[in-house]
Amino acid sequence: MTPRMLVLDIDGTTLRADHALAEEDRAAIAALVDAGIPVALATGRLYSGARMVTAELGLEGRVACMNGSEIVDVASGDRHLRRALGGAALAAARDALRHATVVPFLFTSERIVHCERGEPFTAYMRTWSATFDRCAEVLEAPDWDDDDGVLAVAAISDEAGARAVAEAARDALPPEVETLLYPSRSGFWALQFRDRREDKGTALDHLAAPHGLTADHVVAVGDWLNDLPMLRRAGRSFAMGQAPREVKEAATDVLDRTSETGGAVADVARTVWGIEA
Repeated sequence: MTPRMLVLDIDGTTLRADHALAEEDRAAIAALVDAGIPVALATGRLYSGARMVTAELGLEGRVACMNGSEIVDVASGDRHLRRALGGAALAAARDALRHATVVPFLFTSERIVHCERGEPFTAYMRTWSATFDRCAEVLEAPDWDDDDGVLAVAAISDEAGARAVAEAARDALPPEVETLLYPSRSGFWALQFRDRREDKGTALDHLAAPHGLTADHVVAVGDWLNDLPMLRRAGRSFAMGQAPREVKEAATDVLDRTSETGGAVADVARTVWGIEA
């Protein structure tokens, strides 16, 4: 199908490694919108962390947050979709965290809930949102009783501790909950429980639908493992130059531009639509 929409990851794609937006990418996004090509963001950030980027770019329409767990209308702030953890999933995650030497966090739409033990890791957590809510103890926070409020449960530990929590929760978690386990660039390990029924791939149809389009009309650009579903689902997809091998193999095209150089959006606009910003 003819490419008619662009969907971008935020961190490492739209924003450079220094969290800044390259001016050529800003100009390319404006030129695409002026040409009638809708541009949307699909991110692992919470809405509170994505909202500032949509505002900076002047984007309207929908944004996909928390890897597709929440689809928000930018203009109104209304939630088109929210796939929160609740009931058995929250109880199992909480149980696993009670018996482990990890630092727990709760991700809601607007904020990250943490306690004193989480304070040293807030700089890392700003990847998802800059809005924090500190409480006396995360495991006793009232958010656990809100079946529609928690989008993900996270924890930080060393590798052994993170794997122990994942193993403890494995049999108790409902099948719709996935466990993400990954090392950080700072040396510690992060663990996350979220609903697997929504991802950046399913998000493409939610983002495209208001424009009368489907994921087949979308060009997607990303750089990390959480981008794999949308890179595989889109009609055409681009992996950033710094992306891991698995991500590059999932995309139809690989860019030379990286998160250090910026300019990826401008290159895609030029390659796909012939737009020079």
